[in-house]
Amino acid sequence: MSLDSTRRDLSNDIFLEMPLFVNGQQIASEKLRSLPSKEIRQDGNVLYVGQREFAAVSPDTENIDFIGTDDATTCHIFIIKHTGSGVVCLGHLDGCQTKKMICDMVKRTKKLSHGGPDGRMEVILVGGFLDDRALSKQLTLEVIRTLININDSLYLTVACFSDMNDMVRDGVHFPIIYGIAVEIKTGELFPATFNDKGPDANIRSAATFVFNEVREIFTDGFLRIGPFDWSPNHAIIQYVNAPDSVIRQHLSTSPEQEPPYFEQHIRQSITVLLDHPQPLLTLFPNGHPRLYYRNSTKNWTLLDN
Repeated sequence: MSLDSTRRDLSNDIFLEMPLFVNGQQIASEKLRSLPSKEIRQDGNVLYVGQREFAAVSPDTENIDFIGTDDATTCHIFIIKHTGSGVVCLGHLDGCQTKKMICDMVKRTKKLSHGGPDGRMEVILVGGFLDDRALSKQLTLEVIRTLININDSLYLTVACFSDMNDMVRDGVHFPIIYGIAVEIKTGELFPATFNDKGPDANIRSAATFVFNEVREIFTDGFLRIGPFDWSPNHAIIQYVNAPDSVIRQHLSTSPEQEPPYFEQHIRQSITVLLDHPQPLLTLFPNGHPRLYYRNSTKNWTLLDN
């Protein structure tokens, strides 16, 4: 269905607001939930997209077979697939600059598809659950409001968010799907986990602590990281030696639902801030980004500045 055919005022009840969205996409969400999760290894030519990041690839992109993200609890995974060009654009939304990221993703999809076969832009929205603070619901509403008011025609083909992505275990709500991968050449979509979230996963994660902005990470065949600058006295540093329970409680929107490696990942990210108090000297000399390309041996290689 076309999103721009359902413009309407939104109240606070997400399912009263969007009966056409929910009813029309129930079959697609059930099929996605029924699929087994696959582990995608870094040697599988994967482009991993982290929190507050987005990237677009086409079937012609060299040495990239999969694009995906995971560790989404209250976060949402937003995907645009162009049916003509085969371009796939994927973003990991956490409530920061939601409208900007979606609009930028639409623009990038249109640009990469320009001059190719005709087609339409299909949207897949996955993520969130029935969390106690209703943060998932707030983000879902923000996404849907943006889609309804956008000028381009978008077609919601898979909707698996909030209660459609919720299960209860021992009386506690959890997301069913935490991660998604798309195979670029076939367009196949499936639940996924990633054993490697690089390159520079900890640098990219550290940036989310100090910058409230979204960023595109892959253009012209290069994965672009930074440049970032930060203060060595940032408040987040106090948590580097905090107990696991404190980190989980204060640095997660959904403490009970985080993966078991959550605390280790947070400490490693904070350590980047401590180890590089002047990142424009040590990580991003002369203010240049870290540029990676994927070589034929399936490794990300850092391009010398």
